[in-house]
Amino acid sequence: MIGLAFGLFFVLFFGIAALFVVLATGTSRMWKSRPKALRAFAERRGFQFVDQPEKPTKLYPIWPVERPGEVKDLDISAAVVGRARDTQFTLFDLFKWILATGSKRNFMSRYETFITFKTDGLRWPSFEFSAIVDGSTLRERFLAPGPQLRVDDPASERLIREALTAVLANRPGWWIGAKDDTLTMLRSREQSMSMRMFVPNDEIDRFFDEAVEIERGLRRVATRP
Repeated sequence: MIGLAFGLFFVLFFGIAALFVVLATGTSRMWKSRPKALRAFAERRGFQFVDQPEKPTKLYPIWPVERPGEVKDLDISAAVVGRARDTQFTLFDLFKWILATGSKRNFMSRYETFITFKTDGLRWPSFEFSAIVDGSTLRERFLAPGPQLRVDDPASERLIREALTAVLANRPGWWIGAKDDTLTMLRSREQSMSMRMFVPNDEIDRFFDEAVEIERGLRRVATRP
């Protein structure tokens, strides 16, 4: 009986280990081939493909990712830049090797797809909105699960909340942050923890189109100098 139990444990342990190897290999292959998908999107929509984009802090200043001791590695495979009428945008993927929640030794991988907008002469009130249910992602931002809005200027909260409610109707799972001249967005999906904020190849166009619509719907909260 002990031998049978040990055998079952052996099969289960190595079966799970093999599954993790397969998943990791598939994810690595996906990441390496991602620039090809972004290049195809850029060519399809008439945008510019960038092989060596700027550092994350330059692309989206509201979300500090280069945190000493918490982020072990960062990588941006490629980016797509262009204009949607009067708005300059950058769409890019970010790989992070980050400290697991509550851990001092274990690190976990995270793949995320961002899009940022800089609209000519437009200044955004500083705010951060999340409708993401992924607890670990929210803990990175010190947020609780469920829709939540944080603003720097309480006087602008009502207008921002009304604009978000209108533009995000029937659009669950978005994270939106604004600071100075930059509006940044992420979208959450039902997926593994490491890939939940990553937009698959066949959803890039939809992600981009929805993000553009959201940016336009939120402009009433922005100002011009």
